[in-house]
Amino acid sequence: MPNSPTPEEMAQAAIELLLRILNEAHEPNREQDIRIAFIYRHARNIFELAEDVLLLEHAGRNSSTPVIIRAMLEGLFNLVATVKNPAFATEKMVSELEYDVSKLESWKDSGIQPGLDARRNYATKLRQEFTITTNKKWRVLDCAKAAELESYYEREYFLFSSHAHAATLAVIAQEDNIGQHHRIGAVFFVAVCAAGHAAQILRTRTPQAHVDEAARLLRLATDLHEKGLFDEFDASS
Repeated sequence: MPNSPTPEEMAQAAIELLLRILNEAHEPNREQDIRIAFIYRHARNIFELAEDVLLLEHAGRNSSTPVIIRAMLEGLFNLVATVKNPAFATEKMVSELEYDVSKLESWKDSGIQPGLDARRNYATKLRQEFTITTNKKWRVLDCAKAAELESYYEREYFLFSSHAHAATLAVIAQEDNIGQHHRIGAVFFVAVCAAGHAAQILRTRTPQAHVDEAARLLRLATDLHEKGLFDEFDASS
């Protein structure tokens, strides 16, 4: 295929699409619509982390990029789960706040009391305001299942987690720069999937055009992968 885009060019196109969506949406008022604010912030975080990964990879400073991609995947699970389930954002926030409280309480440090109280009070406020009765912990696997992205938890998240945990094989892979195309492919998938889902909820001028462009990029990436043009480039969804 003449003039086929490189993995880096595909990732950059997905990142630019996500940025256009964010720029059109603007930062929402989180008190007025927690779900939209939750999606916006995770989309913004994914965009910024994706840019960091490409810059680091281009500079040959890629020891930390698998750890960053792992965080991107967690953000994607949260974002997509919120698109599919309107109650997810508040339930996840309550889970995070109450987890923090359970850990901070064990510190026995009076200096953290303001932060501890703020978390406890906000969790209580969310429970009352949104009638949240569940005590679900919303661990990463739970979020991936809610997003219907469990296969990416089982594969990509597992692989990139080995770097976060400093597993010996992961350290060796970093030394030999193994898996660069896989890392770039993961950045592409997270960015394009985030864009396609965020555009369904965030208020933009042309939401359908953004969704269509995300779908076009996914089809192109899948076609290139099936033709064997990119080793380790898995863009299936």
